[in-house]
Amino acid sequence: MTTRIITSGAYVGGELEAEFGRIPPAFLPVGGSLLLYRQIERLAAPGVDLILSLPDDFELTSIELERIAAARVRIVRLDPRLSLGRSIACVLAAIEKTGPVEIVHGDTLIAPPEPDAADAMTVGEVSDGYHWAVVRVEDDRITEVKQGALDREPACAPAILTGFFRFSSPQALLRALIQSGDDFARALDLYASRHPVAAIPNGSWLDFGHLQTYFRSRHHLAAARHFNALRIEAGVVHKSSDNAFKIDAEAAWLRSVPPAIQLHCARLIEPRDRIPDGSYSTEYSYLPTVAELYLSRLGIPGWNRILDAIGDYLTQATRSTGAPGNALAALAVEKTRQRIAAAPHAYPWLDRALRVNGRDCPTGHAVLDRCFAIIEGAPPRASTVMHGDLCFSNILYNSRNQRILLIDPRGYVHDGVASIEGDLRYDVAKLAHSVIGRYDQIIAGEYSLREDGEALELAFPEDATKRWLETAFAARSIDGLAFADPVVLATMVTLFVSMIPLHSDDPVRQKALYVNAMRLFSEHVE
Repeated sequence: MTTRIITSGAYVGGELEAEFGRIPPAFLPVGGSLLLYRQIERLAAPGVDLILSLPDDFELTSIELERIAAARVRIVRLDPRLSLGRSIACVLAAIEKTGPVEIVHGDTLIAPPEPDAADAMTVGEVSDGYHWAVVRVEDDRITEVKQGALDREPACAPAILTGFFRFSSPQALLRALIQSGDDFARALDLYASRHPVAAIPNGSWLDFGHLQTYFRSRHHLAAARHFNALRIEAGVVHKSSDNAFKIDAEAAWLRSVPPAIQLHCARLIEPRDRIPDGSYSTEYSYLPTVAELYLSRLGIPGWNRILDAIGDYLTQATRSTGAPGNALAALAVEKTRQRIAAAPHAYPWLDRALRVNGRDCPTGHAVLDRCFAIIEGAPPRASTVMHGDLCFSNILYNSRNQRILLIDPRGYVHDGVASIEGDLRYDVAKLAHSVIGRYDQIIAGEYSLREDGEALELAFPEDATKRWLETAFAARSIDGLAFADPVVLATMVTLFVSMIPLHSDDPVRQKALYVNAMRLFSEHVE
């Protein structure tokens, strides 16, 4: 059996910690999930014993523990103050492995190469000015390893190590670590001087270990919904869809919002005489989404700044007003009814009265009737600029200027009519479905759902910061609208019901979304 070790026994550096909190590299949030889960997808395989090193003071949530255990990953705890070399030596000593060992850096996403060579290291080209481990390669063999520049620099650029290592003899590696004083690069150099180590070119590795490389690697993993096509190249995001009106409405919104709001929007890249054609392009922003920050360990001070930044945008949005309209009823009531009518097979639970988290809930039909009545009975509000999909995954956050940047606006209320205007309550409800509704945790699989007949338990990891965030969010208001307004909360419930057909790829997630709607109704609306 091959042993693979993911080295994540220390915490990320200062620049990444400032963005995401104090976490080991494998727990960096990447595109709605954690880097660790993407690593497991690539590294776990039959006949592989997967080991994960973690700091001994890093607390895992119950859901993380369950997912790691379900993937048959063993955890080895280490003092985070240890050097990389010393931490690897401690892992090797702890697992007492005598057969082949493979090591993958915790900040790296890479597919393991074919086992053609008993000893091998993946190599790539230098792309940034960081302090890489540099190697000399001769006849496809690694002949020298050094941290930083090699002596006697060759005329061509040297190769760098890209984070995957295969050792036929872990005992020999341990001896090299001891002789090098636990200097990992020096130990690799000693090992390569005693064993023929193949240099395996790998152009598909992704490095998340530095802020600059994190964002560059992250865009390679960008995902799009089934009705959109997304392409990122040369610093530009190209988005297109078979639904030309939808995409043209998004572009029109970005193009038409007032100047004060454009400061908070992705920058369109287009000629002045562009003709709408179901596609548009924006500048790629090297910023995390708020959804990614939500999955990290960002602390309360950081979240206070994010809430303030969102408030700054909403304040600007409410300064452009128009006559009251029916946007809220159209999006929260009519759209929900249309989704249910178009995909009744996605709602097998609407007629059932469930018991959710110890509370008796009425049928789904009764829940929706109550929410619809609250929404349709709400007093009219002047229309304002409305993003229309103001959830965490569509909000980027720049921690340096403490400003949000918006992507993927809805751009319309009624089919065929593009508009920048709508109802502020709908945007706040979208925010609530991320904060109070825990939408991003459901999408990331950070929940547990247990069923016993009509009784269901939906649980999220215990997290004091997220509990604080819910309370802090609910206490806020904009333009006289409390974020915990009954209309906002009722709209939030309808969002979880109406989105269910969009998640047909995962029936378990669909059930979780429905049960969550019932939970939110019983806790916040009923």
